[in-house]
Amino acid sequence: MNEQKIKHEYKTCPRCGTGFECKAGSILQCQCYGIVLPPVVQQQIELDYRDCLCRSCLEILRDQAPADKPAE
Repeated sequence: MNEQKIKHEYKTCPRCGTGFECKAGSILQCQCYGIVLPPVVQQQIELDYRDCLCRSCLEILRDQAPADKPAE
């Protein structure tokens, strides 16, 4: 039986400098799994950073996002 080895990558968060392990090859085990970001936060991250952010920074940015305005 030939098992494919899933590689994980050690990264440094470009926002805060914290080291973390990116498990994009096994996304259900990745530190970012389950964090839901509003579209405006996703777009800002894409503009500001070229690599993954640590879970702590993702949670901070998510929590700082302005609340959606109710439809008028």
